[in-house]
Amino acid sequence: MAPTGDAGPDRSDETCGRSPLGVAVRGWRRRHCAPAGLAMSRGDAIRRRGNWDMFRPKQWIWGLPPLALLVLLAIAFTEAPVTADVGKRSALNWLAKGSTGQGRGDRPRYQDDGQAESLEAQALAARAAAEVAGARLVDNATSIIAVRQPYLWTADKAGEVITLTGVVPSEASRGQIIAQARRLTGGAEVVDRLELARGAPDGFADATALLLRELGRLEQGRAALSDLKISLQGTANTTEVISSVSQAIGAPPAGFSVAEITIRPPRATPYLFEAERDPSGLALSGHVPNEATRASVLAMARQVLPGVAITDRMTLAEGAPSGYEAMTGFALAQLGRLSAGRVSLRDGALALRGAAPDGATYAAVTRAVRSGLPAVLSSATATITAPVIAPYRFSVIRQGDTIAVGGFIPDENVRADVLAAIRAAAPTLTIADRAEIGLGAPQGFQPMAAFVAGQAARLDPASALLADTALTIQGRAGTFAVLDAVTAMLRQPPTGLTVARIDLVPPTVRPFTWAARLDGADVVLEGHVPSTGVRDQVLARARSIASNAKVVDRMRVAEGASADFAAAALFGLGQLQRLKDGAVSLSDGSFAITGTGRDTVGAAEVAAAASGPQGLPRSARIVQNDVVATILSARPFLLNIIRTAQGVTLDGFAASEADKTALVEAARATLPGVTVTDKIRVAEGQPADMDWVAAGRFALMQVARLRQGSARYQDQAFTIEGDAIDRPGFVAANQAVRTEPFPNGGRLAGVDIRPPVVSPYPWFVQKTESGVLLQGFVPSNTLRQANREAAERIFAPLAVRDSQELAAGAPDGFAQVALFAMAQVARLAEGRASILDRTLRVAGRASSEAVANDIRGQLPPAGPEGFATHHELIGPVAPPAGLAPAPSSNPCAVQIREILTTGSVAFRPDSDAIRPDSLAVLTRIARSLGQCPAAAFIVEGHTDDTGSAERNLDLSQARALSVVKYLIRRGVPAARLTAQGFGQTRPVVPNDSAANRAKNRRIDFVVRP
Repeated sequence: MAPTGDAGPDRSDETCGRSPLGVAVRGWRRRHCAPAGLAMSRGDAIRRRGNWDMFRPKQWIWGLPPLALLVLLAIAFTEAPVTADVGKRSALNWLAKGSTGQGRGDRPRYQDDGQAESLEAQALAARAAAEVAGARLVDNATSIIAVRQPYLWTADKAGEVITLTGVVPSEASRGQIIAQARRLTGGAEVVDRLELARGAPDGFADATALLLRELGRLEQGRAALSDLKISLQGTANTTEVISSVSQAIGAPPAGFSVAEITIRPPRATPYLFEAERDPSGLALSGHVPNEATRASVLAMARQVLPGVAITDRMTLAEGAPSGYEAMTGFALAQLGRLSAGRVSLRDGALALRGAAPDGATYAAVTRAVRSGLPAVLSSATATITAPVIAPYRFSVIRQGDTIAVGGFIPDENVRADVLAAIRAAAPTLTIADRAEIGLGAPQGFQPMAAFVAGQAARLDPASALLADTALTIQGRAGTFAVLDAVTAMLRQPPTGLTVARIDLVPPTVRPFTWAARLDGADVVLEGHVPSTGVRDQVLARARSIASNAKVVDRMRVAEGASADFAAAALFGLGQLQRLKDGAVSLSDGSFAITGTGRDTVGAAEVAAAASGPQGLPRSARIVQNDVVATILSARPFLLNIIRTAQGVTLDGFAASEADKTALVEAARATLPGVTVTDKIRVAEGQPADMDWVAAGRFALMQVARLRQGSARYQDQAFTIEGDAIDRPGFVAANQAVRTEPFPNGGRLAGVDIRPPVVSPYPWFVQKTESGVLLQGFVPSNTLRQANREAAERIFAPLAVRDSQELAAGAPDGFAQVALFAMAQVARLAEGRASILDRTLRVAGRASSEAVANDIRGQLPPAGPEGFATHHELIGPVAPPAGLAPAPSSNPCAVQIREILTTGSVAFRPDSDAIRPDSLAVLTRIARSLGQCPAAAFIVEGHTDDTGSAERNLDLSQARALSVVKYLIRRGVPAARLTAQGFGQTRPVVPNDSAANRAKNRRIDFVVRP
């Protein structure tokens, strides 16, 4: 500021408000600076100037720099300690007066940014900070803690840990609550999750103190305060604690009310009860759900054991299973019967251990625990010391599907082994276990008892008694396998076991069979006899037959024989003695005899003996009598197999009954469902180098392919004639009989297998530049040969391929019309003539229009032999010069090519039989052909190079023909299809791998011109 008037020098505004040292001090400006804008008087100016002269600045100015340096150093070294001290004293003074939060000193300035518990506490904190010496300025940024409504506080006790949550009105209150909680838990862990909040009800400290004190008496629980309502929940071990705590909480501090008091006994898992009896008395421990149950249990204990001292260590607990009093009553009742012992309940499972005073008590307790449990008990085990038993008896009795175990066993391990042995021998039996525990078992009793039980379980009925170490066993075996197994086991009993008596009844056999046969000079006896006595009689009679040989005894004793069995068997042995070879047998009352009689003995002589005084008993009857007096000598040795609509008859000879039986069985197997009549006789004279049965089977296989006919062997010469059932059978039979060499040592003498009837009856001749094809069916080989020779003559010099096959069903005049057709096709440049039943169709291209017209004239609607005729003839057509024939654009040809790209026509290996999985492809092709009724196709068959070229050519032709036949059955007219086989001559890829060979085995469809 510039001086006013003539006033002397004055200090500028920069110095106002500062002490001479430049430090800001309140009041300096007021005392040493004039108000802004006021001019000084002249007198004031003179006085000030005079004072300035007295300063003599030149004298002391040089002392200012050192003084300034000292001041700066003092400030630098003392600012931080002074500032920290001021902040600390301010915070202590602030907190001492009831504020919360934090404060920080900044030089002579102090800032408070915490929370105050009230408006008064907020103001008090600010005054406390301002009163601290050295604090120049106080910034009060504190806030008031929030009000909570409702005012909630909780304490949770779990084990030795108390968790505090909710709100408290002050830090002092928090400290008191935590301290009390630590006292209650003996210094254990206290989890503090409390927050400060205003709104605490009056008496908050008293209410929380009451809740904490009573919570500490519980095992676990929760205390809660919500405004003026208090609640306590938890568990306690005794009724006294429950009552006392409930009474204390029921009298809350003034102004408070009780919202809930729920104090229950703790839940016990598992729920236990135990009673132990010894000479000093009865001790009860474990859990009871309430005092009423405790009183009931004590009353039952006093009733079971009157006068016995009872110690009650039971505690209250929730979780008692349903029917708890019934469980404890049953347990105490069983314990009361024992002289000493211990019973325990674990939930619904009972365990009893102790000593029985006598056998009756032991049996009663054991029976009660094993089969008399109350429904409320889930399971029970008992280990009871039993009395000594003498003699020690153990029994197993089986009747039908039930087996009963009785007597005594020493422990439960033996019981388990016995039951396991029974289940192993007969798993489906119902076991009635009545065995009781008893001491005194002999050494090694456990394996003995299991052994006895296992053998008895195999018999039905059965009775096995083990007295100490002596076994008596009776029973019936259901099968010989069981009888043999039990007998073998009883021969090798466990160590220490003595088998005193065995009475095993053999199984009952139905039918009861017995047989005796001659094996050379020996006699072999098989089957069953009713007793060892009858066995001895039969053996004695058999030895009289085989005086110079041996008797082989394979008979078994069995139940089920008739009363006259012995007489019937002895009669049979008497007749067996009259045979050179043969056998006799009995099946219940049915008697059979076969064989060759000695001298003149035959079936008649055997029948006469059976009806004589020493003959068969009346209860028996002869069901088979095939005794031949002598063996015929057959020259020639014949076998005729004749098939008619009524069945098959076998006539001729066989070298033995076994061969005869084999031939009859072969006929039934080869011709199932067909009636077989057996007229074969046993005779000598079979060709030495022939397998007669195998030859008969071969003949039967061929006859099976005939609808009617016959096959005949005369020694080695074989002839066959008849009508084939179908085309495959016709081909197969002809191929089989023409096999070289002829099978089984025979030779083919004649064959006349007539082909089957085909309808419709197709045949055609086709002429192309490469040659002539004859294909279809002809009624005889003679006509087939005639057609081939005529074609070779008419079409010379073109090559003729003959694919004609034999089949019956040709229409009348067929031969003449076929010859006429070949003559017309020969006049065409290329073409085809087809016969389908009584219709002739000629199509093709003539060399001139004149030739075409002439052929048309030869084909009136009513043609030769009354056949209907059709023609599709065209004159010569010259293709444009320089153009190659384009692939067919016929829609059917295009569709067929597409079908064959997604599928193929496959056959069984080395066969013309179409595989079933290819029929779907052919069905699609047939539908496609139906969409182009005017188009005709050549069905080409191709093979790979496996096998001979001739065989492959025939196979490809046969496969192409099979496809044509299938398409005809699917409705495609035969006149539109031509089958042509090319064998291995047109591969599409080299035959150098299995995959390529599969590609070359194919069927192609080519549009026919």
